[in-house]
Amino acid sequence: MTSMDVLSECVIHKILSYLSFQEAAKLSLVSKTWLQAWLTHPSLEFTLLSSKHGYNIHDSKIVDQVMERYRQTKIPIENFQLSVTILSPHRPFVFPQMDKWLGIALQNGVKDLSCEVSLPSYPFPIFTFLAPKSLRELVLLGYNLILDHSLSITTTQVISCHSLRKLSLTEVGLDDNMLRALLNCCPLIDDFIIEHCRLLTKIELRNLQNIKSVSISCCKNQSLIDMRISEGFLQRLISTSQFLERLTLDYVSTRLERFKICGSPSVKLLAIENCKGLQEIDAPNLVSLEYNGDEISELKVAKRCRQLKKSQLCLDSLKILNAEWFGELRKFLSKSSSWSLVSLTFEECSEINLKDLVLHHTVATPKVNELVVCIESSDKCPTLLVDALLWSCHPKRLILK
Repeated sequence: MTSMDVLSECVIHKILSYLSFQEAAKLSLVSKTWLQAWLTHPSLEFTLLSSKHGYNIHDSKIVDQVMERYRQTKIPIENFQLSVTILSPHRPFVFPQMDKWLGIALQNGVKDLSCEVSLPSYPFPIFTFLAPKSLRELVLLGYNLILDHSLSITTTQVISCHSLRKLSLTEVGLDDNMLRALLNCCPLIDDFIIEHCRLLTKIELRNLQNIKSVSISCCKNQSLIDMRISEGFLQRLISTSQFLERLTLDYVSTRLERFKICGSPSVKLLAIENCKGLQEIDAPNLVSLEYNGDEISELKVAKRCRQLKKSQLCLDSLKILNAEWFGELRKFLSKSSSWSLVSLTFEECSEINLKDLVLHHTVATPKVNELVVCIESSDKCPTLLVDALLWSCHPKRLILK
C-alpha cells in the first residue's frame, strides 16, 4: 500500500476536483483506491477538442470507457460538464457519442448539467432531461433547441420540471415559442440567463413566481441583435416577482418611448448596459446600480433609493465633447444623490470654453466619490479638460489615465 492510499475518499475527491480530466486519469493509475475514487466522483467534466481533420480519438475513447463504467456500475452522477469544440462544420460524427454520454448522465440521475458545443447544430434533447423532474441546473452554450416537429407545444405543456432552479442559454438556437414552452415547463426557476440567442424576437417571462435573478444580453462582438422585451415587460416582471433581487439588461431595446423600474421592494442589484428607453429607477431597497453606455442617458434615480451603497456610471467611446456635453453630464449626475464611481473613456475631445459652463450653474452640484478618466487619443490633452471634469463631476478623487 502506498502512502497515497491512506487518504480518505473525500480527501481524494477534493484533490481530483482540482485536476484536469487528463491529470485525474493518469493519477487513477497509481492504485485501485484512487481509481475507485475517480470512478465514484460525483462530478464529471470532459473537454474534447477537434481539428479540421478530426478530434482526439484517444481522449474520446477514454471518455467513452469512463462513461461506460458509470453506466454498468450505476454510480450516481450529480454534476456533469461536457465541452466539445468542433472546428469543422462538416464533422457531426461526435454527435452519436454525445447522445450516449448525455444518456448515461441522465440514467445516473444527473442534477446539474452544463454542456458546451462550438457548433450550434446539435439538437439537444432538452425535454428528455426535464421529464424525470430531477434536474436542478441546466447550462447550455451553442445548441439547437428549435422545437422538434414530433413534439407540439401542447405535448410539452404536459411535461413539468418543478426541480429546475437555474436555466442558462447562451448562443442557443430557439424561437419565441420554444422559450415560452420551456418556461411553462419550469415554473420554479429562480435564476434565468439568456445571452446572444439570435432567433428570439421578443422575450416574455410569465408565471415565474420565484424568480430572483434575471440576466438578458443581446449583443456579441459589437453586433446588435434585433431583440426586444415585450411591452410592459419590466412592470409585469417586477409586479409579479416578489423575490426578484438581481436584474441585468444588456443591449435590450423596447418599442416604448420610456420604461421604468419602479415599486419593487425586492430588487437589490441592477446592471444596465447600452439599453435605450430606460428613464426612471425607483427601487427603495436598491443596493447596487451599474450603468454602462456610450452616451449620457436621461435616466433618473429616485432620491428615496437610500439603501444604494454602490452606484457606477461607465461611458465609453466618447468623442467631440464640448462645454455643452459637460453641462449635460453634470445635469445627469445631479439627478442621483451620489455616485461611488464614474468612469469616462474619451476617444477624442474638443477644446473647452469655460465661459460656456457658466450657463449650467443652476444645476445642483453632483456628488461623485471617484472619477476615472482615460484618454485614448494620441494627440495632446485638450486644455481646461481637468477643470471641466472637476466642475461637471465634483469628485473627491480623480484618476487620469
